[in-house]
Order: sequence, then structure tokens, then C-alpha cells
Amino acid sequence: MKFAQPIPEEVRITLQEMHMNHPTFRCRQRAQAILLSARGFSIAELWSILEVRRDAISGWIDRWESEGLLGLYDRPRIGRPSIYTGAEVNLLKTLVDEEPRQIKTAQAKLADMTQKTASTSTLKRLLKKFQYLWKWMRKSLKDKRDPTDFEREKELQAFLHQQESAGKLLIYHFDGSGFTTTPCVPYGWQKRGEAHRLPTAHGKRLNVLGFMSLGNGSLFHTVEGRVDSQAAIAAFDAFAARYAEAFAQTKIPCLVILDNAPIHTSKTFLDKRDDWMLAGVLLTFLPTYSPELNPIEMLWRKIKYEWLPLDAYKSYKDMKEQVLAVLDEFGKNTR
Repeated sequence: MKFAQPIPEEVRITLQEMHMNHPTFRCRQRAQAILLSARGFSIAELWSILEVRRDAISGWIDRWESEGLLGLYDRPRIGRPSIYTGAEVNLLKTLVDEEPRQIKTAQAKLADMTQKTASTSTLKRLLKKFQYLWKWMRKSLKDKRDPTDFEREKELQAFLHQQESAGKLLIYHFDGSGFTTTPCVPYGWQKRGEAHRLPTAHGKRLNVLGFMSLGNGSLFHTVEGRVDSQAAIAAFDAFAARYAEAFAQTKIPCLVILDNAPIHTSKTFLDKRDDWMLAGVLLTFLPTYSPELNPIEMLWRKIKYEWLPLDAYKSYKDMKEQVLAVLDEFGKNTR
């Protein structure tokens, strides 16, 4: 594995200052990556923490080892001078944050306030340079969660995955999702002036309770109808039964990370913890309103928005067959 070499104390202090206070986000992020790498965090763990491509993190480490602090800064780029000053760029970002759906509104206000004009294409390129993307806006629960608990959980998960890399435990993430014959409407290539019509039908709901590791290990339990504590218990019983044989041989515990849904915190469910512990399966709960810390959430989105073919929605039978086929292939050919 690739790691940053041990860092002298005076350099570590400089990196910490850079991580905490540098005005450029990319420099702060690179400094954090080098600090964690020198502490023994693998590139896979840094990818999970920073949500940055692994090859990019590897490149940061290479540049750090060959160039030191200078390697963490953006390299000079050719091109004409920017139309806007740094303060005017910040103004543009503020205007877009206020009304993210209409760049023309920001364009008009910016022209009025700076007496400078630029095309919407130029403004879009400028925003992309500062990590803005045109993407779907999502409902969020961030304002309801405790930020201290959230950050503490991120640090804990990084430590746990480090222990997993050392062979001291296994980690699985648990969650459930429902599938119906009402399709999730994705983006797709279509001829100008034509709309691609998606099949849709009213039908039953197929619920999937899933266990997933970051190495794409998995176990899925399907439920047609209501999901309650008994359904969750049945899923955990099946998972514990499968893991018990491996635990008897290796004595390596398996930690399952799950959210605080009522069916996971009911007395009926929690009373089963001792049984699962005997099979080597332990539970730990995420802070409330923290779905970002459960990677299996990304799996559900991938299935619904990318991997299910459009003809899966013709009927409940078709949808169920396609969902089960995708789940069966997960970790084999599906990426």
C-alpha cells in the first residue's frame, strides 16, 4: 500500500495550519489527506472519508513526496486573465447560492453590480472551476442532525475501517429500500423535440433489506408488504447464520452499522442482539439524520437510477425479476 512518509513535527504543524486555514478548499483537502496518510490511513480509507478519486489521492501523495508543500498547491495554468476579481467571483457564488436554479438571474444581478458582462457559458465555466455542478437538488435532513455527532461518527468509521484493513474485524452496512412499478425518472439521451416515455403501472411494493461491505460483500433479504421489526430480525437471523461458521473458524467479529429507524430500536429487535453476538455479529448505530454515513444508500440509488432497465416497470413481475437479477449480480459484474 502507498502511504506518505512520517512527517517531522514542524512540517506537521504547517500541514495542520494549511488544512484548517488555507483559503483554497483543494489545498485544505490535500493537506488533510497527507496528514491522514502519514498516520496510516490507506488510500481506500481516504477515498471513503474525502470522497475523492483514489488515483487523485495517489497523485497527491506522489507530489508530496517529490515536491513537499509546493506539491499541494494548484499548478499555474495558461489562459487569458479572468474577467472578474476574487471578490466578484465570491459575489457570483453568493448570487447562485441564493437562486441556484436560474443562472440568468445571477447573470443580470452581477452585471448590474459590477458593470461587467459575461455570457452564461462563461459563468458556468467559472462556477465549475469552483466545484459547482448542475445536478438535482435533494431534500436534506442536515439541519436536524447534531454536527458534532456526525463528525465524531466519521472519525470512528475511519478508525474502524483501518482496523478492518488490519484484519481485526469485518464491517457491513445495513439498510432497506422499496421498489415499485412507478419508475424513478432519470436523465437520458433523447432526440431534440422528442420525449422518451417510461412504462409505469400501479402494483405492489418489493422491499429489500440489505447488508453490504465496502468490498462488495452482500446479503439481501426481500419482503413483499410491510417491513417491521420481525422482518428486520429475519434478515439479521439469516445474516448471522451465514456468518456464524466463518466466525467459529476465524474469531473475527463482524460489525454491522445501521440507522436508528424505529424497527431497529424496538425492544423486540434489540432483545436479539445477544443471539447475534454469539454468531460474531455486533451492532452499532449511526447518529440520527445521517444517511450519508451509510454507503449502502448509494447502492439503492445506483439500482433505481442506473442499473434497472426501463422495461422493468412494465409490471410488478418484471420489476421483481429485474431487481433480484441486479442484486444477484452485485459484486460480480455490476459496478
